[in-house]
Amino acid sequence: MVVDFNKYKNTFMPAGLLNMISPEEAKSLIDENTTQLRPRTVPIDKAGGLIMAQDVYASINIPAFPQSGMDGYALAFSSVGNPVAIAGEQVAGTNHHRELKPGTAVRIFTGAVVPAGADTVVIQEKR
Repeated sequence: MVVDFNKYKNTFMPAGLLNMISPEEAKSLIDENTTQLRPRTVPIDKAGGLIMAQDVYASINIPAFPQSGMDGYALAFSSVGNPVAIAGEQVAGTNHHRELKPGTAVRIFTGAVVPAGADTVVIQEKR
């Protein structure tokens, strides 16, 4: 189906909408009419509201373990669609490193260590 928008031009389209420039033309206009700022060094207490000139990477992982970002059930993705037995809980703030057995899952809480053998956390919906 082909729609001729010209016949609707005065009914719901703002003036000039049919004469828009392409995204490529818009990017070109931006490039031609702006200049890239040079990076500068500022004290950390004066850096609020500024944008980093380059990415910064941590030299170590913190935390140093796989951590759950949500409450739910940790399990192996290969278990999805099959019945699993809940084999316990994994709470945040403990250093307990558990290993999942095949066909099992654990109730897990935000910030807890994701057990070895788990590669999926199924979110627990709020009620």
